Amino acid sequence: MKKEMFLAVGCVVTLLGALLGVAETTIEMDMNAAEALHEADAALNTAYKEVMAVYGEPQQEALRLAQRAWIKYRDACADSEGSLYEGGSLQSVARTRSAVALTEAQTELLRALLPGAVAALPSETPDPETLREARVRAETHMKKVYADYRKDYEVPEVVEAQKTWEAFRDLWVAAETACYPADAATTVKERSLAALNSDRAERLKELFMEGYKEEEASGETADLAFEDPPLMKAVAANDLDAVKRLIERGANVNEVNDADYTALHVAAETGNAAMVTLLLNAGARRDLYDFDGRTAADVAREWDKPHIARMIEEFGAPSTEQKPPEPQPQATPAAREEAPGPEPVDLEQLLDSFGNLTELRQDQWNRDNEWKHIVRGAGEVSEVNRTGFLSEITDAEYEVTCELRGGDRAVLYMDKNHSDFVLDLEVGDTITFTGKLKNMQDWGFWCSGYVKVD
Repeated sequence: MKKEMFLAVGCVVTLLGALLGVAETTIEMDMNAAEALHEADAALNTAYKEVMAVYGEPQQEALRLAQRAWIKYRDACADSEGSLYEGGSLQSVARTRSAVALTEAQTELLRALLPGAVAALPSETPDPETLREARVRAETHMKKVYADYRKDYEVPEVVEAQKTWEAFRDLWVAAETACYPADAATTVKERSLAALNSDRAERLKELFMEGYKEEEASGETADLAFEDPPLMKAVAANDLDAVKRLIERGANVNEVNDADYTALHVAAETGNAAMVTLLLNAGARRDLYDFDGRTAADVAREWDKPHIARMIEEFGAPSTEQKPPEPQPQATPAAREEAPGPEPVDLEQLLDSFGNLTELRQDQWNRDNEWKHIVRGAGEVSEVNRTGFLSEITDAEYEVTCELRGGDRAVLYMDKNHSDFVLDLEVGDTITFTGKLKNMQDWGFWCSGYVKVD
């Protein structure tokens, strides 16, 4: 997609309007957009004053900071969307219309903080893990859409718009959280982050897909075709033998196409249970999202294949279901132990047994068991630190320390691909984890398990 295409389309629209006498002239479009912005600004100011009148000074200050950040975002985003038509007669119209849409959206956010709207929220407390998963999913989806958008619009305005949006997002979440009771802070934060990221993704997708439509209409569709990897094509053809051969030759089962589909997404859509099992046993990841933010299990449900969705989600759990058609060959016993699907053991149980060993036996235990256990656990975050220069593990970038029941600790190492997840954690948050055990240490006051989370 190219910015020039928007410019050309803008010129065509204006020319057709002049020839046919049915469309607005550019001047009329400018005037109408300006009038709409004036009305939207008035509504925004009214909502802002109403919200400020019902909260105390701490909340008011948080709202002021968020609103100032939003103004910067609105201006940067409007400039960015207007720049798609740079040099054309529709640039000003596009910019103003963008400002109108953003202003109306911000007005709705403000109105949602009025007492009546706050009181109308559900009283039951949702599951924290469900909220966290929704927030992570929305963030992941937004980042993918933004990355795709930038591929075609590599201009400073796009980058600036995203930076100002991120600043606004963080300040708005802080303001919104301040307007609710303290015991609802985590719930409000997770919901707000999920909603803001989803809205941003949809706005980018709207522009992104508009460009697709314009290119398609012009006949410039060469880069619109999704070129699937060979493995994905074999999965789509339900050719089990071809899929097995490609995997044996080293095909990446988690490779994605231009729509961020994986082979597992395709198998989920076709509903081929044997294919799904084969891919899962070959290391297909269940947590990868496509362009629309869907996992393979989500795709299966959308195609009315709930049994496939359950198969994907329950993979690795003890089951009496049939064995996979042909498990992948394992080079050594160690490779089998680290392959996807082994039953994780509870970290706290290991820590209890480890503390009873002598110092020499503890050292021997670590040497014998390093990387051999896949452990799970849950705790409350007590520290979040960057540890790339301290970690014994090569790829580690961040460290999260969790307090477990009974006072023990789990120190989790996350690589750079998990940085956003880790940086969103705060002291006091609850976290569940599964990862490979690096080693354990008896500190006298507590035992710590060092875990690499993949």
